[in-house]
Amino acid sequence: MQKTALEPQKGFSFENCERNAALERSLPGLRVPHARKTGTTIAGLVFRDGVILGADTRATNDSIVAYQSCEKIHFICPKIYCCGAGVAADAEMTTRMAASNMELHELSTGREPRVATVTRALRQTLFRCWGGAKMILGRGSCGEGGAERRLDRRKGGAVRSERPEEAGLRGAKRVAGRNAVGHGAPDHGKGRGSGAGAVSRRGGTWIPVRSTDRTHSAKRYRGYVGASLIVGGVDFTGPQLYSVHPHGSYSRLPFTALGSGQDAALAVLEDRFQPNMTLEAAQELLVEAITAGILGDLGSGGSVDACVITGTSAKLLRTLSSPTEPIERSRQYRFAPGTTAVLSETVMPLTLELLEETVQAMDVE
Repeated sequence: MQKTALEPQKGFSFENCERNAALERSLPGLRVPHARKTGTTIAGLVFRDGVILGADTRATNDSIVAYQSCEKIHFICPKIYCCGAGVAADAEMTTRMAASNMELHELSTGREPRVATVTRALRQTLFRCWGGAKMILGRGSCGEGGAERRLDRRKGGAVRSERPEEAGLRGAKRVAGRNAVGHGAPDHGKGRGSGAGAVSRRGGTWIPVRSTDRTHSAKRYRGYVGASLIVGGVDFTGPQLYSVHPHGSYSRLPFTALGSGQDAALAVLEDRFQPNMTLEAAQELLVEAITAGILGDLGSGGSVDACVITGTSAKLLRTLSSPTEPIERSRQYRFAPGTTAVLSETVMPLTLELLEETVQAMDVE
């Protein structure tokens, strides 16, 4: 028995990390891309009558506090809300898209959306590849050897039979007309068209050609959208809480926290969470969890916002708590001019280049 030249090694390999470090040392001036550091603390937990969500209100731009009263709890449905962490623009647009899709879903089905439906829509938006390569199969496509099958189609009360290749060609043409023609598909023998969704004939059998058109793959984010979400709500199955990560993975948990301050928030939740908590106890626990994230993380700050969702209504609570109150100075520090001694003084000439600009009116006649 032959053995492979390189035996697979166990564990995680750091060869790529060592290679990147060597390239960074050998190429001076190389700017290695790094992930953007964002700061947020969002959390949620399930209590006896519903779900409560919470978030801080600080928006940061690297090490700069951009805004102190940012809304991170987004409306999806009357009984479903979503907290967003990560890139603010990505979280905002992702939740807006989910809210629009759920409104269309409610209008088309006549039913209130479920929390699981919202979670699946967010997962598909964040990762799943829509469209892409498809095998276009016409109605009644023939199998191996070109064996004929009789298709009964009722049209005007009469039963009509047709050859499978005719049905396959008709169905493939219908699908090809619906799909935009992108990259040309290979034509085997005498083909009836070479675009996406074309059908060729070989050996007396109509062969569906795999479509390579990728123009319909509109949602191909695959984790590049920096939105970490916590979806909470109440439907006919009861209160539910989901955490959705940027790559489309999700978890259904009784309590969860995301963001740069999630470690401190989860420490409080894991220590004090109990099933079937009352609203007052759950609200107090949530405020303590978000406060721990704010005090333990420089990217989190501001005040604590919350949203209480029950089977009958949802209530958004702005500025439920302010753990970091602004400190007032006890006195004014003002000094008279000349208090600080000047040790040395240097005057440097400033060279300027004078540019003269003249404007002349253009004759239009």
